Amino acid sequence: MPAARSPGGAYGTSTVLQSSGAPFVEGSVSAAACIVHACKTEAGIDLEAPCTTTNADGDSLFLVSRRKAGDIQDGGGGAGHPEIIGGTGKYVGISGSCTYDSKYLPNNHSITIRKCDWER
Repeated sequence: MPAARSPGGAYGTSTVLQSSGAPFVEGSVSAAACIVHACKTEAGIDLEAPCTTTNADGDSLFLVSRRKAGDIQDGGGGAGHPEIIGGTGKYVGISGSCTYDSKYLPNNHSITIRKCDWER
């Protein structure tokens, strides 16, 4: 997900690349917005980021991403664990856990790859 790094926020898009089926259909896209809380530690940067992704139909998926190491500098990044905590519309009743890995790029962009297991 490309996202702008600004104090307190990350914004971009989310695209489903591989799926076991509905409601996460391959090729579907959503707008993503996160509020990022960060704390510098000896291991790097602790992050907690509640995020909402909203699709073209207005359905939203709610996640909380956590990371305990890594950085946010160009060329850096780190791995973490998002938790799916619910949603609206076709995402009502969904929960699950994920892994992710973020890579930070120049010009306030990043790429995050996320793999999730979910249930209703």
